[in-house]
Order: sequence, then C-alpha cells, then structure tokens
Amino acid sequence: MDAMTIVGIAIRSSLLANSALVGQVSDRIWQMVAPGGAPTPYVLFYWMGGGELNSTQHETFDMIYLVAAVADTQVKARELAGYISTTLKNQLVTYPDGYFVWSVVTEQDPYMDVANIQNRQYWIAGAVYRFRGIR
Repeated sequence: MDAMTIVGIAIRSSLLANSALVGQVSDRIWQMVAPGGAPTPYVLFYWMGGGELNSTQHETFDMIYLVAAVADTQVKARELAGYISTTLKNQLVTYPDGYFVWSVVTEQDPYMDVANIQNRQYWIAGAVYRFRGIR
C-alpha cells in the first residue's frame, strides 16, 4: 500500500471517530474533491507534499496534507475546523498496513478561503497537518 493511501485512510478513519464532527458532516469526508451535488457541510483533504523518505532501511513517510471543512457559512466552516483540529493536532493516529506512528500529527498553518461558484459561496476552513509513519 502506498504512503498516500495509508495517510488518507488514517485521516478519514480518525475524523469519522469524532462524533461531534460526524454529527455535522455524517460520512461526507473525501480526498481532494466532493462528488457533484454533495450537500454541505463536508470535509476534504489534499496531499500537499512529502512522501516516502527512502533514507533508512525502514519504510518511512513524512507527508503534508491540508484538511479542511467546506460549509455555507464562515461560522460553520470554522466550527468544523475546530473539530478537525481537536481530532488531529498532537494526536497519535492509527495507520494501516503495519505502519507505526513516527511522531504525533502536527498542525502547521491555519487555512481560510471562500469560493464563489455559480453565485453560491462556499467557506473553507482548516489547517495544514504533518503525518509521519514508519514500518
């Protein structure tokens, strides 16, 4: 299993374990893009950089992801970003496929944006997170 798949599974399963977040977005947590017509709010996560390190005899990765909520209002997007932060920041996530946590997930940069699509505003709030694992 490649590192992007491993981290994607860890992000999604960690977020689905947060009942406050799931109470708002259900299982609407996707990598990169939401399906057409998906209702808001939802969570998206994007690979931003990093990968497999190839610097030791062990399989290791160090990856950066943007994890953000998309909502109809800034207030709702920021509320959901808070749930995301509580779930990921300084936490030990569980990786599949025999990988172990190399360090806690670190929250690096906050993120806020708004997109206007077909006369509708979508507020986006979240942060950049760093994930590290070793096998």
